[in-house]
Amino acid sequence: MRWVNFAILVFILLVIQTSIGRIFGLGPQRIAPDLLLILAAVLVFRIGNTESLVACWILGLLKDLSCDSVLGGYALSFGLVGFLVIYLREWLYMEHPLAIMFVVFVSCFAVDQLSFLVEQLKSSTTVDYKGQSFEMLFSALFSAALSPYGQWFLVKLSKPLGINLTKTYAQ
Repeated sequence: MRWVNFAILVFILLVIQTSIGRIFGLGPQRIAPDLLLILAAVLVFRIGNTESLVACWILGLLKDLSCDSVLGGYALSFGLVGFLVIYLREWLYMEHPLAIMFVVFVSCFAVDQLSFLVEQLKSSTTVDYKGQSFEMLFSALFSAALSPYGQWFLVKLSKPLGINLTKTYAQ
């Protein structure tokens, strides 16, 4: 993987997610898709080697730094979800849009749940889980709806990113 090109792509996605994504969010809570998680899930689903797991951890760390959460919650959950996607992709046909939508939905919901759990363990105050879980579900659905476009975008950027999408899973 070409890490400089990857860093530029991540910077662009982070700017879009933190600025434009919240403006065009749905509902009063401004529910927006998680573009960094879509990139992480598609990377692991399509290439699935150790570079993609490192990329997942970096994406999670950047999400930790960009929002007001406990440092390490998203980095840990992005890494764990990377391992989950590696386990799930052996049963799924990776060219089908429903497969990537399922993977992104499960990944997004799991990441939000794990980071919420880490935040609750670290903080002394409690937050209403019912309202948070409702927002997490709709954010996961919104992210899953956009995931086929993320997969198409990653396939188009495979050469600049230095990703060979024809590799086998035996790595």
